[in-house]
Amino acid sequence: MLTIRHSQLDAFETAQRGRFELEAVAHVRDRLPEYYAALGEKQTLQAVREAMADASVYGLETRVGINVYIRLAFVLGPDFATHHVWARDVLADRVADEYARVENLCAAAAQNALRGES
Repeated sequence: MLTIRHSQLDAFETAQRGRFELEAVAHVRDRLPEYYAALGEKQTLQAVREAMADASVYGLETRVGINVYIRLAFVLGPDFATHHVWARDVLADRVADEYARVENLCAAAAQNALRGES
């Protein structure tokens, strides 16, 4: 029988989180180059980490949910979830599951962008 100790599980989770952070930084570099150029590698990584922590507060735990939150944090600003009523309302909805909230968040962001609100 295979036994996995807590320290091994913690090491695995840390490694996975590190990989995810680097993938998110690469995404910003490739898809949002103006933000990456303005911040540089280290500050982009720090911004990704902060967005990941914020996403967790709102119960976003999947790669999709966290990635959407990170992207919106770069495009709308790191405080978008508290600054924009529409984002705050969507993220506060704990009745809807995560996928529905992420879908609603994207739809609300697009709708507000069309209205010229960012």
